[in-house]
Amino acid sequence: MKFSLFVILSLWTANGLAHVSGFTETSIQIAQPGIRIIYTTPADNLLEIRYPHSPPVEKSGGESARVDQYRSPDHYSAAVANGWAVNSDGRNCLLGSVSALELDTIRSYQYILDFKCPQGMRQVDISYRLFTRQWQGHQNFARIFMADEQMRMRFTFAKTRLDIAVDEQLKKWNKSLDADFFRDVPDRGYNVEQ
Repeated sequence: MKFSLFVILSLWTANGLAHVSGFTETSIQIAQPGIRIIYTTPADNLLEIRYPHSPPVEKSGGESARVDQYRSPDHYSAAVANGWAVNSDGRNCLLGSVSALELDTIRSYQYILDFKCPQGMRQVDISYRLFTRQWQGHQNFARIFMADEQMRMRFTFAKTRLDIAVDEQLKKWNKSLDADFFRDVPDRGYNVEQ
């Protein structure tokens, strides 16, 4: 009887600690310098990224908490970057820079990842792997900006990859890629700090 009660309480506690929001948001810009991904996630989502060697931290009142709760957005930069893969013409694009900032007004972290594709960008494939494996209901709403046009899609458990025939789209629109990335996040009023 004691064992059954312990198992039920353990399962209830584990479910109670799940922080992952069902939704995250991404702006993807495709321009001459490469591909910029601007990923916004509730800060609580990142508490689910496990760091096996993180020691507990004492909170006031003597209760212990995971050290993750006290980390800055920069602490998660590598994990967020590893959650994205960008390929062009069948080869990996190179991650050039990652920057992170906290959006206090909506309790979220924002990550700006810039990828360079030396092989060109005729066909681009972007994969999203953050939270989709462990949280099947998780969705990432993405807007893709290219040549002053906008497309939308959702990354989900069943759809973790976006394929864009860049050359084909540009010919269809009779346009060329923008010379540079936008200074501001195109679908929000947030300023991109560089």
